[in-house]
Amino acid sequence: MALGYEPHIFCAAATGGMTETDYGTIHKVRSPLKSFRQITLPLNGPLITRHLINYLKDRPGPHLIHSINAWGYIGSAVKKNLKLRGIEVVHIVNSYDTMDHEVRGKLHGLRLAHGIGKWISNYAQYFWIKIVVENYERRAFTEADALLVNYDSVRRLLIDRYGADLKIHKVTYTPETEFLKKTSFHFAT
Repeated sequence: MALGYEPHIFCAAATGGMTETDYGTIHKVRSPLKSFRQITLPLNGPLITRHLINYLKDRPGPHLIHSINAWGYIGSAVKKNLKLRGIEVVHIVNSYDTMDHEVRGKLHGLRLAHGIGKWISNYAQYFWIKIVVENYERRAFTEADALLVNYDSVRRLLIDRYGADLKIHKVTYTPETEFLKKTSFHFAT
């Protein structure tokens, strides 16, 4: 339990299982894929979604689901499913970039010296993202109860890509070392 919460982290992995850590329980959902990057979301997403629904469906809400970038699609799908069961879910997404911006940066950086294989791989990723994965990212960002960003530049990227109706909130962040410093601040118990 952390600060009165019981964090559970769901992710795709080579093997399934649960691991208890100082910061919560990690639920590893076995995936047949060797990669767990965002571009695998259309394949790994439904696996994680099913496990998360099964975990929460018999636990009364409200629940808070915190997702990152396009993986927020999972939180949206889980929220929709649990709402039909009368279970309240609040879903927030942290975003650091859009997949379009990221892959365009990779394409812009390609040089002949990288070889034909890198060119083919990066352009294949670009088309996969544009045709398939971007739909998941759109749903993640537009259906979130709150979309958290750390920079105005990210806010602009998101608005340019998905419109001004996003529920964007700018939040600051700090490295873990700041939390470990001695302070006179105490959490209420």
